[in-house]
Amino acid sequence: MIAAIHAGWKGAFKGIIKRTLNFMIKKGCDPKNVTAVIGPCISVKNYEVKKDFIKKLIKKDGKNKKFFKKIQNKDFFDLKKYVLSQLKALNIKKIDIINKNTFNPKNNFFSARRSISRNENDYGRNISVIMINSQYLMKLLTGNSNKPLSKNIAKYLKTKLVNSSIKKFSDGEIYIEINENIRGNSIFIIQSISSPANDNLMELLLCIDALKRSSAKNITAVIPYFGYARQDRKVVPRTSISAKLVSNLITKAGADRVVTVDLHAGQIQGFFDIPVDNLFATPIFARHAKKNIKSKNIICVAPDVGGTERARALGKILDVELAIVDKRRPKPGQSKVMNVIGNVKGKTCIIVDDIIDSGGTIVNAAKALKDRGAKEVYVYITHGVLSGEAIDKIKKSVISKLVITDTIDNHDKIKNVKNIEVLPISALMGEAIKRISNSTSVSDLFK
Repeated sequence: MIAAIHAGWKGAFKGIIKRTLNFMIKKGCDPKNVTAVIGPCISVKNYEVKKDFIKKLIKKDGKNKKFFKKIQNKDFFDLKKYVLSQLKALNIKKIDIINKNTFNPKNNFFSARRSISRNENDYGRNISVIMINSQYLMKLLTGNSNKPLSKNIAKYLKTKLVNSSIKKFSDGEIYIEINENIRGNSIFIIQSISSPANDNLMELLLCIDALKRSSAKNITAVIPYFGYARQDRKVVPRTSISAKLVSNLITKAGADRVVTVDLHAGQIQGFFDIPVDNLFATPIFARHAKKNIKSKNIICVAPDVGGTERARALGKILDVELAIVDKRRPKPGQSKVMNVIGNVKGKTCIIVDDIIDSGGTIVNAAKALKDRGAKEVYVYITHGVLSGEAIDKIKKSVISKLVITDTIDNHDKIKNVKNIEVLPISALMGEAIKRISNSTSVSDLFK
């Protein structure tokens, strides 16, 4: 980004440069990565006009004899010092001066004339600064899996989505076309691998390939819901590890970085040979729980042993105890509660998990907690897959409220369901994208 600033006096300069820098920051620029190139400015302190020079000026303009004598020993405003101090105060450390005559008062002698003749205190005129962002221009591209989320992220970042065409041929093949120049830009492609998972995954890979062939400088795959993550190991002989395969596909397609939310298993980050930023919805859940759950007798519950760490993280923020549901899976998609570890009698239970698919695990866990004397059961889930009869199960269950995020677009599924609430995650993802673009810390979001 390049921003040119021109101001006629120091007061205007001071206001304009701050507004310009704030605008650049909102567009994803980091002040530490901004170079200020200073163009022609005027006036150096204690400049004394030589007598022979004044005589020449008087000959050219005899009417202004008094003016020239008045400025003969006038202390001029130290513009150079002021400009540099203002830039440094705004954390702009990279400063270049165009040429040696930038602050030469002789070249700008007549520029100071109006200020002095008006008895003004600001003797600087025609201040010019060009601010150049040394980072690549950030742009957002969306797939078809979750356009509402992409639009909300773009709104948070105060930018527009890249103009693109994503279509299907009659035989089901996907066609991708980027309709604007993205050469040398840093592109974030937003696409969840949600239902239909195979189509959305292929669309993501083709988008990455199209961006690579369009000479994008950096490509970041922003995958709010990382599908196939549940197949992260061999639980029985002769099965595939699809999480590893999908990781390889994304890397080989040309992605330089991956951003996702609440991976099913943290070790999936190691399946990639590129940087992975795994964001957490826990802070969002904690804020919602503090605001909406009035009970003071709360306990966080992990629906299985694998979710213990996630439940403990929320419990730490809420400063409550932890319980664990001992679950068995007779076969994929089905679960059976064997026991509840921890005292839940008379307490408000908060179940925390990353995915709710068919709803069987969560509904059975909620029933087990109620059977053991729990007062209420609230459920916080990051990714609402909600396949099959999940919605009907939740409607008929003992769950007081199911809270999910919008990593998956479920608007049509849940619009008439009273005990399901959706929390926006666009601010978290937008802030992460901004920090990655500015090369600042993402982990600070969760401190």
